[in-house]
Amino acid sequence: MTSKTASAAAKTAGGFGKLGNLSSLLVKPSPAPTAPVGTPLEISRDLIDPDPAQPRRDGNPGYSAESLGELADSIKVRGQKSPISVRANPQSPGRYFINHGERRWRACGLAGLSTVKAFIDNDFATEDQIIENLQRVDLTARELADWIGSRLAAGDSQADVARKLGKSRAFVTLHVTLLDLPDPIAKAFNSGRVSDVTVANELVRAYKTNAKAVSAWLSIPDQEVTRGTVKALRTYMDRGAGKAVPVVTPCQTGEVKPDEEAAPPPATAPAPSADVEPASVATSDASAPTKAARQPAPAARQASVQSSDNLHKPVVRVVIDNRQAVLVIARRPSVVGRAWVCFDDDGQQTEVDLANVRLLAVDEAAQS
Repeated sequence: MTSKTASAAAKTAGGFGKLGNLSSLLVKPSPAPTAPVGTPLEISRDLIDPDPAQPRRDGNPGYSAESLGELADSIKVRGQKSPISVRANPQSPGRYFINHGERRWRACGLAGLSTVKAFIDNDFATEDQIIENLQRVDLTARELADWIGSRLAAGDSQADVARKLGKSRAFVTLHVTLLDLPDPIAKAFNSGRVSDVTVANELVRAYKTNAKAVSAWLSIPDQEVTRGTVKALRTYMDRGAGKAVPVVTPCQTGEVKPDEEAAPPPATAPAPSADVEPASVATSDASAPTKAARQPAPAARQASVQSSDNLHKPVVRVVIDNRQAVLVIARRPSVVGRAWVCFDDDGQQTEVDLANVRLLAVDEAAQS
């Protein structure tokens, strides 16, 4: 190499040397650790907080000790199969709020888990929690019974199924009954006339006692099938009545439909004037009964002895516009002079004017 060439090379090396080592610019930084696509993260349970705006309150049945205990038991057996959804807590970096799955988060704690499977979803709105719960449709009792039947056929015991579901053995047994219902009860259940698992089981017990009576009762087209009416039927059967099986309406058993709430109680009566003797003021405070209230009247004592003459559950039968009905005593009317009645022909409850009501009889309803 000539001195001229060496000098040029030295200048070039010296020029690039001033820029330092450029190789570091070609190295890409290491990516942040992430879970594979579609795989939830394992987040420390202590870093997750319930949403303070969660619409489900602590008094919700889903937060009861029994409900959370069942869920925790299933997690102990099978692990947390359904991840929860969380979002970053903007006020506390590194912490999260729960979007969906607070019951699972609580149950994981009861099951002794220190981490929770979760997806991070920061695209969250408060109505999402409402929508999730409103749009959830549970399995029907029949679908659950069929699945339990498939597990029993596979060799599981009822105890095994109960343990896997995190439910009681009694819960499983109730659904197993649905797999082999007597024909009249199966027909009512499959048609949707009976959907309550407890009602179906009560009907099966009654059927084993008197199949003919239950079949006749279910054959009545207008017969409503509820827990109260089935209990009334069983009481009727226990008495060994020889008459035809009666139609029993919910109002006769004291049941009130959800949309038939009683009217609010009347306003408190005004206080007595100062010149009234305190002893003459009637009181409804059971903690401070009067001497007369503490001492039963002679007639009452005599009636208690003659219990066979008492009506266990009196029913006042009336007639309105040539339609027979039952007076619904337990439901408060809107004003004085009116009352609620339950018509025999369609089971509907209606408030009527007492001036148009004619007393027919005082009878005894079947006990519920």
